[in-house]
Amino acid sequence: MYTYIIIDDEELIRKGTLKKISPISDQVACIGEAEEGASGIRLISELHPNFVILDMQMPGIDGMELLPYLAEHYPHMPLIVISGYKNFDYIKQAISSNAIEYLLKPFSREAIQEVIFKAVERLHDRSQIHDKIAASEKEKEQACYDYDIQLLNNLILGYPVGDLKMTSQKLSYINAPHKSPCRTGSLSMISAIRCCTWPALSTSIWHLSWSLCQTAPRSPMNRSPAGSWTPFSPC
Repeated sequence: MYTYIIIDDEELIRKGTLKKISPISDQVACIGEAEEGASGIRLISELHPNFVILDMQMPGIDGMELLPYLAEHYPHMPLIVISGYKNFDYIKQAISSNAIEYLLKPFSREAIQEVIFKAVERLHDRSQIHDKIAASEKEKEQACYDYDIQLLNNLILGYPVGDLKMTSQKLSYINAPHKSPCRTGSLSMISAIRCCTWPALSTSIWHLSWSLCQTAPRSPMNRSPAGSWTPFSPC
């Protein structure tokens, strides 16, 4: 369900617009009404509607001021302009603010519904794009994590490895400097493992294994009787 607010100084127009939209109330819902731009801005800030229907000529902050403000602060929110004036400056401002449509009053039920469907379609397309980007980022992170785990396995087993930098967000903390157990100064945890003698190496491996345990899914087997987590010792 997508939501919207109406900003128009004429109550009769607001009520009439709502009535014309009512047949598609299963798809969109009005969550607020405002009589002028300032109160409209407050409503948008508080209620976060998906799109806005607004008049051009209103007291206080009118459509000429409101449109560029909304275009700047809410660039992805569809705007539908309704106006009783076929004014070139009004139309020009609506176009420059990327309004979906400039509807002249009085408009028909079919006209306002068609424009709302256009707004819904734009919102739906944007939502799908966002979902695809999020899924792609999740897949990329998983691939990086799998690579990092394999790299750490090879390092601990003594196999040759190239770049020691962790590529996943989940294990990026391993790249942070740590006190080296085999010489003064700071090294990343995996660099410390690479340079250590065996006694220090076993300690570094323990710390590395402990760190990896913190990123792994918890098992009920690791719960203490009180319900808190009990650290798993890799030694």
